[in-house]
Amino acid sequence: MRLDQLYQFITANITTKVFPIIVPVDFTDDAIIYNLESVEYSDSMDGETNFYQARVNFVSVSKTALAAIETSQTLETLLTDYQGDLVAGGQYVQDTQMIDKSTVYDPNADCFGVSLLVEFYYNN
Repeated sequence: MRLDQLYQFITANITTKVFPIIVPVDFTDDAIIYNLESVEYSDSMDGETNFYQARVNFVSVSKTALAAIETSQTLETLLTDYQGDLVAGGQYVQDTQMIDKSTVYDPNADCFGVSLLVEFYYNN
């Protein structure tokens, strides 16, 4: 999974700031963080297929629950059943599937989050 192209795809379609893995300490606006959970190679009875499944976890983070939910809904709409190039001439995604959705609250940071686990299906 080309995470650089996934970043470009999301930032081209959503105005919320996007960060890999963590939100910087000094950043206080709404944000989306993402990280690669796993990549699995699939093969068939006939041999290699060059087909992969990658799971990416996204967390929409905000000081309010409503903003975190709205950002996650926008992201979910963008990624649900997506098919196409992430960027022009780049990684082609054959399909996506929402695997899990959950909400969290961090009392130390006083922020809310909505986590989306998305599976991407693609040829490499």
